[in-house]
Amino acid sequence: MMNVSPSRGQRLKEVLHLHEFRRESSEFEDWMDQQRQTAESQDLGNDYQHVQVLRGKFEGFLTQLEAGEERLQSCSGLAAPLIRNKHLQSSAVREMLQQLSACWEHLRGVARERQDQLQKAEECSYDFNPEQLDTVDIILDLCTPQLKLRLQEVQQEVVERWEELRLHAEQWEEELKLACQRYMFLNTAQDYFLWCGQLIGAMAAEESIRDVATADLQLAQHQQLWAEMEARQETYQQALDMGEQLQAQDANRKEVTEKLEALQEERGRLEEQWNHKHSWLQSVHLEQVFYRDADSLDKTCSSQEELAERLKEQLSGQKSGRVQARLKALLQRRDRIKELSVKRREQLELSRMLSVFNRDVAEVTDRPLSILLSR
Repeated sequence: MMNVSPSRGQRLKEVLHLHEFRRESSEFEDWMDQQRQTAESQDLGNDYQHVQVLRGKFEGFLTQLEAGEERLQSCSGLAAPLIRNKHLQSSAVREMLQQLSACWEHLRGVARERQDQLQKAEECSYDFNPEQLDTVDIILDLCTPQLKLRLQEVQQEVVERWEELRLHAEQWEEELKLACQRYMFLNTAQDYFLWCGQLIGAMAAEESIRDVATADLQLAQHQQLWAEMEARQETYQQALDMGEQLQAQDANRKEVTEKLEALQEERGRLEEQWNHKHSWLQSVHLEQVFYRDADSLDKTCSSQEELAERLKEQLSGQKSGRVQARLKALLQRRDRIKELSVKRREQLELSRMLSVFNRDVAEVTDRPLSILLSR
């Protein structure tokens, strides 16, 4: 028992050290993540005074950063007995300690780079700050005539180079804005082209309609497509406005003009396809209504024919003749309706074939000549 107690006490101490190491390393890692956000900042100021403010704040940050070395040493002190006594978690502790050291060195390196960047930014903003040129006049009055002339030449050269740099920066800014507008226009137009192509392809698909209910459903769905087209009208108009604005500003307006024309043509094709499909659906709907009524009339005539045969057997000759005449008229009417139904079906089939033919011709016309020759 005397030998077991010290061993158990040692294990408890190691467990305590392990928990303290994990807690301290976790807090140290979170602290470094927070400091890294400040060290990785890309803000270099807008002018000389702004850069000086940033440098002052960063110097205070570097002072706070020195506490990281103490926290790293604290973690190393907690890890040392665990590694020395070959604790079961000693490998993980050693790996974690190496990771913390690497992160700390990386943070210090980033902080040094940020410090150098701010120093260079301060030097540049001071050297090229146009407000500093105004103070030169005071110095010139204290110089000899020869030196004053030389300094005035240098001053004029600096002013000219600064103005050239400013004009170049403004020109570059305008070019960047124009490039951004061109990209937005081309991207918006491309999205609209893709949407139009999908919609036109969906409307060009052949559909089998065999009853009035299906025809009503297809008409309702087709009307919803028009509502979707109206909802996309804002995007279409936005693309047109951006294209017209680019035409007035961009020197290379050929691509924009071609894209605008293609955009308008695609919108026209979309509306034409919708109107064509709408007319076809209306025609099919009337056709199905006609077939439904014709079938109803055919059933009515058949039932009346059976009824007339029974009445003919039961009624006298005169009354039977009137029934027979009435039945004959109904049968003639039914035959005419059947003939009309056949002709109407033939017309519908011819119209469908013509629609498919026109669609195929349009697809072939739109394809590049190289693709056709390759086939």
